[in-house]
Amino acid sequence: MLYFSNAKKWDEEWKFVWKRRYIFKVTFSDDFQIEDKHFLALADTPAAFRKRLLSIQCGNSDRGFGSMLTDDALVQLARACPGLQNAVLESCTGVTDQGVLGLLQACPDMRTLLVTGNDRREGRVTHGLLDELWRLKKVGAKLRTLQLLDQRMTEKACRRLSKKRAGLEIVEGRTEGDGFAARMIGGGSVTRWIDGKADDENVGGFDFGGFGGFGGFGGFTPRGRGRGRGRGRGGSRGRGGNGFGVRGMETIFCRFTKSQL
Repeated sequence: MLYFSNAKKWDEEWKFVWKRRYIFKVTFSDDFQIEDKHFLALADTPAAFRKRLLSIQCGNSDRGFGSMLTDDALVQLARACPGLQNAVLESCTGVTDQGVLGLLQACPDMRTLLVTGNDRREGRVTHGLLDELWRLKKVGAKLRTLQLLDQRMTEKACRRLSKKRAGLEIVEGRTEGDGFAARMIGGGSVTRWIDGKADDENVGGFDFGGFGGFGGFGGFTPRGRGRGRGRGRGGSRGRGGNGFGVRGMETIFCRFTKSQL
């Protein structure tokens, strides 16, 4: 996995690390202000690199990092990396229905997708996306988790899509407090939709552990759905405590030094 802690590290290491083989995940840390140029750089890598990519994660609700990412860069990355199965786009308030739909159309194996706004700025993804997924049954057909916090959803659209797509878990709602950790331990509420039925939970009712984020190093599992240690399907463990993982999502922290490149 490639892990970029900040933009300076990206500038120093990118020209070396993309040459590494068998990279399946790219994670941009909470301190990384993601921009279109970073996604476009990934999209411009040789096929041997980009077509192996399975997971990508970026964004930070505390600082609003993620807000500079646009639909155009997201869709270009998706078309260049059609094997993507997991995407975490936190606080990506510039991404709209068009960008998310384009991602799902280009990546038919997508299983876990999280596109969030934040408590200070609502995202631009609307219930229109769910209406399109209801109409286009082959788009996002393998999705198992769709999380759309701080977005413009409606109860009707969530119920209708979750009823039509058996096995799809839709999580939507509003958050209060800065960042992912704050919304997990208090403030705000979310609704989890499965098979057309809603399970309302106060945000504080979710298990939180590890570093935050999703999958192997923290994720999102409502109470009553089982505790774990952030173990994804691939078997990696989250760091510390009772990690919680979005179904099928896993991530491992790695840092690269020049001696490793």
